[in-house]
This record gives sequence, structure tokens and C-alpha cells, in this order.
Amino acid sequence: MDETGWKIAGQASSLIGARNKLVALFAVSLRRRREDMEALIGANHEAKIITDRAPVYKRWAVRQLCWSHILRDCVKLSEVRASAAHGRRLVASARELFRLNRAFLAGEVSREAYVEQASALRVVVSEVLSQLGALKTLSKHSAPLVLHSTSEAESRGHSRGHLLHA
Repeated sequence: MDETGWKIAGQASSLIGARNKLVALFAVSLRRRREDMEALIGANHEAKIITDRAPVYKRWAVRQLCWSHILRDCVKLSEVRASAAHGRRLVASARELFRLNRAFLAGEVSREAYVEQASALRVVVSEVLSQLGALKTLSKHSAPLVLHSTSEAESRGHSRGHLLHA
């Protein structure tokens, strides 16, 4: 699921989209509210969804963050002097994971090799995120995106946790 800015007769609103293998659904909403998302896909909060970090999705129990949004965050980190090297490592790791996933889906990599290589990438990403979480020079805006654990985020006064958690 995702949403983007939209206009209705010049008034700010949101275009909401959801898709699966069979169907794509769209709706326009004057406000970006949880009720609007539920109207589009239903109120089954146990359903698996892929989203950005928008608060409207917090009620869903099984939620994966959209990799496009994660990659965009990594690119932003790579463009900030204090986190540039770490951000570049995160971007490279994400791109390697995308390459690995394409190879797996094409049948070029076995499930075992996929899991092994993805697990190694997870270790790298966790290490980089831990290092980023220790940086005191990140802005308050950037820090919640990179703190390694929810408890670490809470100890620093942030409500968000690990970059890969919803």
C-alpha cells in the first residue's frame, strides 16, 4: 500500500493504492486516515501488508516496510556528511539484496544460498545501523531512521526503532 499527494478541485488530498498479484485498487481521499485505508483493503489488521512508515498503518500486525522507501532513506543517509560512508554501505547492501532476490526468483540461486547470502547481508546492515545509532552528529530527524533497536531509540527520546522494523 502507498499513497501520494493528489488534488480534487485544487484541494489537497491523497491517492491511495494497493495491489496484489490479481488486482490493483485505487481510491482518492480528502485525508490520509486509517479508515480510508480500511475502506480500500478491508479492516483485517492480521493481513500482511507492505507500507511506508506512515502512522495510518500501525494497526496492521504483519507489516513489512517498502524496500523502495528503505532504499530512499539509505540514499539520504549517504548524502549527509556525518553518515555518508554508512549510508553508502547500506545502499550497496540493499542493492546486493535486490540483485540476490532477482537471481533467486530467476532460479539462478538456490534457496539455501539465498538464505545464507541474505543472512550475511543482514549482519552487515545490523552492524552499520548500530554504528549509525552511535553517531551523535545526526539530526533529530535522521536519528530515528537509523537507531538499531527500539529500546535504544526510546533511551534517546525517539519513538521509532530499527530501520527495518515497521
